[in-house]
Amino acid sequence: QVNTTPSPAQSHTAAIDSLSALIANANADKIQLPVLYYLRANNYRFDNHFDKAYQDYTSAILISPNYMSAYWDRGITSEALKNYTAAIADYQKALSMIPSDQTINRAILYCNLANNNFMLQKPDSALVLDSIALVLNPRYARAYHLKGSIHYFTRNYPQAIIHITNAI
Repeated sequence: QVNTTPSPAQSHTAAIDSLSALIANANADKIQLPVLYYLRANNYRFDNHFDKAYQDYTSAILISPNYMSAYWDRGITSEALKNYTAAIADYQKALSMIPSDQTINRAILYCNLANNNFMLQKPDSALVLDSIALVLNPRYARAYHLKGSIHYFTRNYPQAIIHITNAI
């Protein structure tokens, strides 16, 4: 039997083509257009076309400056492009838009901020941000793993062991 299910890459290509056609026809629709750019950016990102994804997230943000998800996902894309400073700016902007009662999402963003500070070789800032993530979500394994990695990097091996163990 022949498998007619498209591969993920084929699915993303088809989605990108469809979204591109919709964007071309959306003209100046201030409600529909940012969502279309955002969706196309996601498909570009899933296909590892990070430059194109970054451009589309930026287009969505320019049309809709309060589009929190576009900032968050542009931050992820900036990380993939190793532009950690830009990622930090976008994660901070997204964090400023999330209500304080959304502790899980806030913990994820604080952990993302910590990771990018760590990538910029700012372990002290990274530890502070990661600690906030753990206050918001004490069961966040990724945050414990990151904290353990930071301690390992700074040669604080006893703390590294504690936090890596907590991640498990």
